[in-house]
Amino acid sequence: MLSKEKTWEKLITTGKVEAKMPSGVWDLSGLDLPGVDLTDTDLRGVILFGANLPRAAFIKAYLTGADFRQAAMKGAILTEAKCIAANFNEADLSEAIIGSAELNSASLRNSNLAKANLRKAFLINANLEGANLRGADLAGAELSGSNLNGADLSEANLSGTDLNGANLRNAKLERANLSEADLNFADLSGAHMENANLHGIKFTDTNLEGTKNLTLQQLSHVATLLNSRIDTALREQCRKEYPHLFVDPEA
Repeated sequence: MLSKEKTWEKLITTGKVEAKMPSGVWDLSGLDLPGVDLTDTDLRGVILFGANLPRAAFIKAYLTGADFRQAAMKGAILTEAKCIAANFNEADLSEAIIGSAELNSASLRNSNLAKANLRKAFLINANLEGANLRGADLAGAELSGSNLNGADLSEANLSGTDLNGANLRNAKLERANLSEADLNFADLSGAHMENANLHGIKFTDTNLEGTKNLTLQQLSHVATLLNSRIDTALREQCRKEYPHLFVDPEA
């Protein structure tokens, strides 16, 4: 990681900041730097509210606690970036490459992550309420304890994703690939499940009450439904046709 001084020197070369490095918090709100390369820089706590940063590169950058609210970051590259507790509320991160980035406890409420690459990203306890993740690739991502209330995950790839204890109330999961995902202790009440791939999913102590368009055929492919809450009619059908789903698979 570059030092703060070296990071500022790199920003100076863009001609968009003053020569003297600020002594306190760097407020770079509205900064216009499309395509800028800020790889390996130290931008911890920096304010980039409303900045214009499409296709910008933040590879392995340190962005802990940074403020990217309402920033335009379509196609940005944040591979392996440290974004712990960063704020991306209402930011446009569509088609961004965020693989293996650390976004634990980050806030991405109402952000646009459509078709973004989040493979193996760390989003533990992240807030993605109302986010647009339509068509995003989250394969192997860590999302345990995350808030995805009302998020649009339709057609997203969530295969092998850890969603243990996640809040997916009213989420849109139509045609999403959830194969082999861990949804133990998750809340999917009111979620839209039409044509979602549930092959090998772990549903232990999961709330599936009030889900929309969830079918017996879909549930026939899950790994377990142990102690999960399901609407009565569907639950009785499952117990009749697939009783093994209600038995502890490790017993």
